[in-house]
Amino acid sequence: MQTLLYKYLPPERIDVLRDGRIRFTPPAALNDPLECTPTFDLSRPIDALRQAALFEIERMGAQFLSECGDGCERADARVVIDEAKRQIESVDKAELARRLIESLREIISRQVGVLSLSKDPTCEPLWAHYAEAHSGFLLGLDSSSEYFRVRDALAARGESASSARASRLRRIKAPDRRRIRGFVEDPATPSRRSRGVLAPNDFRHGLLGRETRPLTVSYTDIPTAIHVDPSGQIESSQDELYQLLMATKSRVWEVEQEVRITRNFSGDHDLVGVDLLGHPIRLFYIEKKAIRQVVLGASATDALANKIRYQLDRHDLEQVEIMRARIDRGSRRITIGPPLRL
Repeated sequence: MQTLLYKYLPPERIDVLRDGRIRFTPPAALNDPLECTPTFDLSRPIDALRQAALFEIERMGAQFLSECGDGCERADARVVIDEAKRQIESVDKAELARRLIESLREIISRQVGVLSLSKDPTCEPLWAHYAEAHSGFLLGLDSSSEYFRVRDALAARGESASSARASRLRRIKAPDRRRIRGFVEDPATPSRRSRGVLAPNDFRHGLLGRETRPLTVSYTDIPTAIHVDPSGQIESSQDELYQLLMATKSRVWEVEQEVRITRNFSGDHDLVGVDLLGHPIRLFYIEKKAIRQVVLGASATDALANKIRYQLDRHDLEQVEIMRARIDRGSRRITIGPPLRL
């Protein structure tokens, strides 16, 4: 069964249809400042490290004192040992966790981009904020398309997981694929140019042979917590960790009914500049067959409708229906009308 997911766009983003490319945004550039900022429970590893460090200081201090002479030399040594113990005991868990979160967010934002979609084509806040007060449009993407399930590049070539791990940093030759005026025909092949592609080696693609499926965002009133055991290992599985980091938000965002696609920045994309905050703008190609619907906003102009029809005809996107959103003044709700004949 075909299920559509929607990308809300302002009128000027007609370039998405013109060029067949769309931005995957690093988490640090998303409009929620709490993206990728879970809390870390470091109590057990820090306590274990503290006890080990104090034991070692006591052991080495006893040996050092036994080698000291009498008087001032011994007193000075005792001061040094006591200060070392004080420093170990005063480690600030909250500060360590804050630094860890900042570092993790920066690392993820350098490696992974997010395409934010919605299950709901009638969400008034999304039409207002992301489609320029209902004057923009929606792209309805088929979630069963291969575009939503891109396989790891090595797995797509049929290599075993063991040999793939052994050659994680080896460049592989990308198969050719056809591209029609900007859009891609086959998203399973990793590069649109005949160049080598670096095998993905970030945590998202650590399980070679797995598909990168859409992530349905979870909403919660309880801050996301990642627990670390006494040995310093994260207790969550890789998939659980990725869900916590990339697709868990505060319940205030629940109205968006968000579903996310992620892409590794080591894959095929075009770096076209930076945004107003200095974050890189990386555009990835869209699979033609994934686009099934365009919904014009209730305030969208006829000029925009004509531009959209022109681009659909230009790219032979005959499967795409054009519809228009309408605002029911009585119920104060948004509805989607039948396909238009333009």
